[in-house]
Amino acid sequence: MINSPIPTLSNLSASSATLCAGSPVTFTATVGNVSGSYNYTLANGTSPALTGTATSTAFSQSLITTDSGTQTFSLTVGSNGQTITAATTLTVNTLPSLSVSPTSATLTNASPATTLTATGTGSFLWSTGQNSSVISVTASGLYSVTLTNANGCSSTASVPVTGSDLTINIDLPQANFAASGTASVGNFVVNVFEVGGLPTSSGNVRITITAPVGYTLSFPPSLTAIQVTGGSLTPINNAQWTVSTNLANRQLTLTMASGAFIGAGGESSLGFSMTRTSANSGSVSSITVNVADDLTMTYDGNLANNVYARVISGL
Repeated sequence: MINSPIPTLSNLSASSATLCAGSPVTFTATVGNVSGSYNYTLANGTSPALTGTATSTAFSQSLITTDSGTQTFSLTVGSNGQTITAATTLTVNTLPSLSVSPTSATLTNASPATTLTATGTGSFLWSTGQNSSVISVTASGLYSVTLTNANGCSSTASVPVTGSDLTINIDLPQANFAASGTASVGNFVVNVFEVGGLPTSSGNVRITITAPVGYTLSFPPSLTAIQVTGGSLTPINNAQWTVSTNLANRQLTLTMASGAFIGAGGESSLGFSMTRTSANSGSVSSITVNVADDLTMTYDGNLANNVYARVISGL
């Protein structure tokens, strides 16, 4: 009877002997006296075991630490019915307990500032750069704070502060487009309103306007007034905006210029022309315009009123 060789296992170690819960750790070891592949199990007795098959004699596997305290990890290697086990220990430190109040806040004209309070033991660092536990903010945005304890472990929490709120519409009283001639062109105004009672941040507001298939858009950047089709001569603020993306003259994305913003309760109006090129007679479609979702809430704290559509017809 020929006995299968017993694998050898040496130099089992963790990439760090001390680390924070939730951090990755890599275990390495040298496997010997195996031919071809071998099975392995890496476990600490509490977390789900890491199992698999490998061929390299330079064993290396990573996992995310859980729980806390001194933990013993064992590595078992099996080949041809023979197994061997080695163990190593590491210390997993707990993350600091962190809470922030309020969990969200809204700025208004009556309350243009709010206080955010972080609670925990250790040193604080806010996304604003401040390192006190309590800060006062006067602008909308997503504020985060990191708490680091004596072991160097960190926890992070975030607070959304809403303020300015943008909504949008299209002023186009007469929306019938002929197949050719001057009646195939329509002038209209997109109005961007601030309805939250607070000014937007400077140079960040972004909108996208999309024409239906069979129509093209144009945006005259220096125009100060436009004769709205079926309406009146309307002042516009085109100089405040620049076209940042143009997709085949059917979809334009525009961004407010540096230094430009929409004041509290104010508006900015943009003038456009749209031409029917190949839309079928009798077709019904829509021009759509939307305020870009502002996930950092520096210019728009409410994503629910950001889209407007105007139905148009091809005669």
